[in-house]
Amino acid sequence: MDIEAVRQRFAVISKSDNRSLTARFRDVSAVVEAAIASGVSHVTARDELAALGLDLKLNTFKVILRRLRKAENRTKQGAGQTSATGPLTSGSQAVQSVTPIASSVAQVAVPSGSGVREGSRAGAVVPDDWLTADLTPAQYRLLSTSQKQQKRQAAVEKVFPNPYKKPT
Repeated sequence: MDIEAVRQRFAVISKSDNRSLTARFRDVSAVVEAAIASGVSHVTARDELAALGLDLKLNTFKVILRRLRKAENRTKQGAGQTSATGPLTSGSQAVQSVTPIASSVAQVAVPSGSGVREGSRAGAVVPDDWLTADLTPAQYRLLSTSQKQQKRQAAVEKVFPNPYKKPT
């Protein structure tokens, strides 16, 4: 079997019009994304693609665009790349990067042996009273699964105290 012939054959097949709309859109998605980022509207981008032979309804265009962006974000996260907002900081760097509004809240460094994760997100530090405190969504995401269960159980016990439970 001739490998070069196989490559040429599959190159022809991969450029054919028998492929799905998503596959054909994926070929030009980088150019479309760049145009949208520079301010071109979705309608204009879709109209240009239709003029070039890739006729999509506007809703189909938006759905395919969203799916491709989502798949691209998954591959970036899976490869350990940082998001577009920049690298994530931890520890003392996270406390320094807090905005002035959030800096009025006491930032408490959590001891490393306590089991509470700290600083995997910029500016998010879990307070010492995490079990009973009102946490932000970013702080809540830092808790482990067992800590989230303990926090939910503590909230239930706060509303519905057990009269038969001995105080500790």
